[in-house]
Amino acid sequence: MLSLSIAPTRTRTVAAARLTSAYTASVLLLLAPLLGVVGSMAIVPAFLPFPIAVWFAVTFLLLAFVRRAAFIALWLLMLAAWWWQIEHHMTIPSATGGEFALWSVLAAPLYAITAIGFGAVRRMTRLRRVAWTAGIAGWAGLLALAARFPFGFFQGCVMDVTTGMPPLDTAIETAWLAVPPLVALDAIRRVCQRSGMPAPLTEE
Repeated sequence: MLSLSIAPTRTRTVAAARLTSAYTASVLLLLAPLLGVVGSMAIVPAFLPFPIAVWFAVTFLLLAFVRRAAFIALWLLMLAAWWWQIEHHMTIPSATGGEFALWSVLAAPLYAITAIGFGAVRRMTRLRRVAWTAGIAGWAGLLALAARFPFGFFQGCVMDVTTGMPPLDTAIETAWLAVPPLVALDAIRRVCQRSGMPAPLTEE
């Protein structure tokens, strides 16, 4: 009786460890080149490892114990982390390229796992497929701009940091602000619509 109760738990733990390991490796592969740009200030590499290590530990624990609901919980935590990042910008929430890039590094591998594990309930139409592909391409484009302008856009001080077109600067910053919640909500929608993750993570 004891062995029967231990076996499923051990299987879930191993599966969660494998999934967390794949996620961790993907994040680190994306993070390494990013720190060369966003981490140009020495303080960034100094404080970053601890919260990321905690995030990986939380990811493993959620996947091991609550399984399917772990993905909803992880995306809600990603939303909360994004709000925590942006709400301290004076009186109006705003986002810099560095903040968007760091959030995207954590979110992109998780989104890929979610999209693969929780596929569409029905076959995607060509229009929806094109729209989804355009959205992913737009996210990648914004990430490239984030690497180019890690501290956002501003004028004055030592030098101007701008595209040269203030309306474009505003549009890019608005997109940096809006994309993370849209990505997180789309991922949560996928999980809620279909529980497609293979056993043992979704075995009840």
